[in-house]
Amino acid sequence: DGEGIEADILPRIFDPFFTTKGNVMGTGLGLANSYSIVQQHNGAITVDSTPSEGSCFSVYLPSADAEAIESEPERQSSTSTVRFTPSAGELVLIADDNPSLRVLACEMLEKAGYKTCVAADGKQALELYKSRQDEIRLLILDLVMPEMSGQEVASAVREISDDVRILFVSGYIPEKTIQALDEPILRKPYTIHELMTALTDLN
Repeated sequence: DGEGIEADILPRIFDPFFTTKGNVMGTGLGLANSYSIVQQHNGAITVDSTPSEGSCFSVYLPSADAEAIESEPERQSSTSTVRFTPSAGELVLIADDNPSLRVLACEMLEKAGYKTCVAADGKQALELYKSRQDEIRLLILDLVMPEMSGQEVASAVREISDDVRILFVSGYIPEKTIQALDEPILRKPYTIHELMTALTDLN
């Protein structure tokens, strides 16, 4: 029963980071994450919308048989144990120039038991690491940031210490870029399970 969606915008509403609300009001990740979750469950999501009248989203998910449902709690418990390894309050430095994404990443990590500190650009990230290098053992760096790129920050950090884990994140990752990286990379937008899995793989 809202404003509805204009026809020329409708094909783009599930695109990551696409928003009509501006950087202050929205990240363009809500529907993108919804689409990703539905796809991961072998489902589909569609939308019908009429401007000034509202929108109707339909989610289609495959049915499950009784045997699959009964085994689900055991599988979920096993998956959670692997992905949500206790971090014992480990401090993570998150560097991303998008404030909404910084907040989202912090919420995900703190839910999993991590402590967080944040930087709004590459230069700030490096300065923060230098000031707290005895505490920080994990960095999550956006590839593209003002002042210094994620790769430049990673190189500078590696010159200070090899005893640190680094995960790159990016919304657009050309194949040649992936091949040139010395650290693993996670595509944005990501779910909390994808993030935790990536961090577990760093161990």
